[in-house]
Amino acid sequence: MTGQAAAGESPVVPFLRAGPPPDRTRWEGWQQWRAGRGSFIPAPRLSLAEYQALSPRGRALHDLHRTATHVNLRLQETPMSGKVSGLMRGRLQNNAVKLAPGTRDGLMISGGGFQGKTETACWAAAEFEDLWRGIHRQLTPGPVPGTRDLFVPVAYCRLPVRATPKALCKTILDVYGDPHPATLHDLVRSVRDAVRDHATTALLIDDVTRLRLHRGDDQDTLDLIRELMDLNVTLVLTGVGIPGSGLLRGAHADPRTRQWTYPFGGSHHDAAAAQTGRRFDLVELDPVGHSTPAGINAFLEHLGVPSLDIGFSGPYGVYHSRFDDFDWMEKFGDPSFRYSVAESQIYGTLVMRLADSDLLPLDYWQYGQAIQGFLRGLGVETKNDHPGVRLPTGKALRATRKFTRVAGELRRRLAQVQEAGSLDPETLHEVNQDLLQVERNFLLDKGLPRRPWFRHAFFAPGVYTGYAAVILPGVREALDRNDFESARRQLDLVQAAIERGTRTLSQALEALSRPTLPRTAGQ
Repeated sequence: MTGQAAAGESPVVPFLRAGPPPDRTRWEGWQQWRAGRGSFIPAPRLSLAEYQALSPRGRALHDLHRTATHVNLRLQETPMSGKVSGLMRGRLQNNAVKLAPGTRDGLMISGGGFQGKTETACWAAAEFEDLWRGIHRQLTPGPVPGTRDLFVPVAYCRLPVRATPKALCKTILDVYGDPHPATLHDLVRSVRDAVRDHATTALLIDDVTRLRLHRGDDQDTLDLIRELMDLNVTLVLTGVGIPGSGLLRGAHADPRTRQWTYPFGGSHHDAAAAQTGRRFDLVELDPVGHSTPAGINAFLEHLGVPSLDIGFSGPYGVYHSRFDDFDWMEKFGDPSFRYSVAESQIYGTLVMRLADSDLLPLDYWQYGQAIQGFLRGLGVETKNDHPGVRLPTGKALRATRKFTRVAGELRRRLAQVQEAGSLDPETLHEVNQDLLQVERNFLLDKGLPRRPWFRHAFFAPGVYTGYAAVILPGVREALDRNDFESARRQLDLVQAAIERGTRTLSQALEALSRPTLPRTAGQ
């Protein structure tokens, strides 16, 4: 490969960043990140012929650009992150327009590592700042060129590993570039002044559980958090395992508002004791694994994410055994690791197929055939197990036949489009979103009776079967209880879910039927 661009190739490399990544814990770095977030240009989609037509340098750069695209992907919104973003946006906006002085309700975001807590909170705060700066131009037109911008609507800080109340105050002051007084009392006062002078509306404190509350003098930490809530800012705390960290010591959950309330008392200003307690919403992001059947259940049956499990059958004889160590596998379980290699190859091929597919390979025609079988089987079982009970499956079956028919039409149209390669990027994105949405259409808003966490209309672990799936669980479990009226209501919900899926498939089919512009190289 040479360093020179071939004829007709652009010498510009669009995925390089000038300088180090911005430091969001300083106001300058936060503004740099806020202004440039989402500006990364992903690698273009190339056909095999387009890729082979590139020069060796062009192919190498395209491969590097694809790598950069994967490592710079935006955090994908999930029901969990959507819940956090929506709650945080609403809280920031409500508190920002509150004119009366006093405490603002805060927000705690708790969860495991690598769940996107920080990025979700930062994106929501940046979106708020975009809006708030636009509104605030009528009061503060902006800094004079060459001077420092004193308007800091959002301050983001991250606690150091060895965190103390003093360290927290110093971390906040570092956002503004302010000096550090010596005593905790003076530090708190400086933080109060900095927040006021810079018109800060939202204060985000990351890794807050590094403030370990296991010593008697750590009452200062709780007092400091109460003090920060008096600063006319929305306090957003993120950390791993907040409920078990001690940060809720002395607080109680209000069953009416579902908020945690800190009582007053023991703060730096005891005169505040007569006011209302300080309130937090606590959002816990439950970890959802995907390496076990139970984890797959969670993705499919709670989130509505299309899921796949692959395994080999045969005379294995051991299941979740303590003997499944390397020596046992090498000698008895899979000598020469032929099954392990084959399964790795299958998974690798699937990953590459999914990653490189313009259109998601989701076939709902087969899904519709399966649902028809589910409903027919349900009718036969009801007739055999509950003689005299009429369960009207006819409407749901007719809805499923329509679903299957539309899915078949979509299947044929997708094959034609893929063969022609004529789909423009906007339509491609719209169709893929519809294909993903169909599975989510099968979720029940209120979940299954008596266990609302499980939301899928067609699949759920049985109440007494571990994670072994029960088909049409809401209907079958009502029949097991001899609650036939509830079974009919659950069947109506199943029918409604199928009809939602049909509407989404029809949307995708309609999008594919619109005239599109021919694709050009690089699209």
